[in-house]
Amino acid sequence: MGIGYSKSLGLAALLIATVGLGCVAMIQTKFIQPSKSIWGGQYQSSVEADFIDHFPLSEISRDIWTAFQLVILDQTHNDVIRTTDNWLFTAEEFRQPNSDVSFDDELDSVSAQLQASGTKLITIVVPDKARIYAEKLPHARMDSLEMRYDSVLNHLKDAQIQTLDLRPIFLDLKSHAAPYLRTDTHWSPLGSETIAREVASLLINSLDTHNIYRTTWSDPSPFNGDLMTFIETGFLSNLIDFPKESVSLALTEQVGGEMSLFDNFEIPVTLVGTSFSANPAFNFDGFLKQHLGVDVLNVAQIGSGPFEPMRDYLASDDFISAPPKIVIWEIPERYISTEETDR
Repeated sequence: MGIGYSKSLGLAALLIATVGLGCVAMIQTKFIQPSKSIWGGQYQSSVEADFIDHFPLSEISRDIWTAFQLVILDQTHNDVIRTTDNWLFTAEEFRQPNSDVSFDDELDSVSAQLQASGTKLITIVVPDKARIYAEKLPHARMDSLEMRYDSVLNHLKDAQIQTLDLRPIFLDLKSHAAPYLRTDTHWSPLGSETIAREVASLLINSLDTHNIYRTTWSDPSPFNGDLMTFIETGFLSNLIDFPKESVSLALTEQVGGEMSLFDNFEIPVTLVGTSFSANPAFNFDGFLKQHLGVDVLNVAQIGSGPFEPMRDYLASDDFISAPPKIVIWEIPERYISTEETDR
């Protein structure tokens, strides 16, 4: 089922708002644009921009247009994919990354620097949400994208870099819980903890575990996933029956074991990555602390991809003055071009 209506009055109000407030813009919008292809969202994006430019009330124009797309056209912004059961997927998982960064070069550079410092590297390649929930997609992805994860793992194996195949772990979890959030790009807190536990099982014997961390879970509360931004309808949201998401969040804290001023304070593990690791809502660093029994330095960044945070960390005083025993590098699959892994 697609998006329904709260009541018949809601549909009437939406239609009135769309026609009444948008009539001027609709008249002036150029719907015939032969130079714009309907493929890849070019036509849709151009019409949307033209409509908003001509709308007399610019502050609400985007909300009106989004509501019109959702309810009348049964469409969404071209950066998000919506399924019939209201799961949202980023369109980035359906195309090659728009980046000039060479995965090969980054991998070689990072591996060489860490090896020279005596630091062990483990990579955590996060599979696309569209891969784990392929049965929900309205259409299949390109073959090159479907084969990408295997190619990346083989690439890492050939480079003798330790990694972990997250697919069977997530598919097993999926049988009874959600490894990813319905309205968000990222893994769920439960998916995050599951991966942290698996990572810890690989590393626990390499560390002197002496700290105790405890995680507490909150009651489920409303969660506004990052992909909801693309279907935001503002003052019309109450008239559109899009199911909200509720999530239990986790918080990890150390139990006792406070250090004195004279103790030798070294953090043996560093976590580098993206918003999967940096966003406190997913508590990935906290789960690692809990299951490893050691402190973890989290230098992941939101909005910078997986490569820039690693470059920043390797150039930082934290790394240069005190290289850790282990670096965990979290890399979302969608940032890696298949053109490199297929070579």
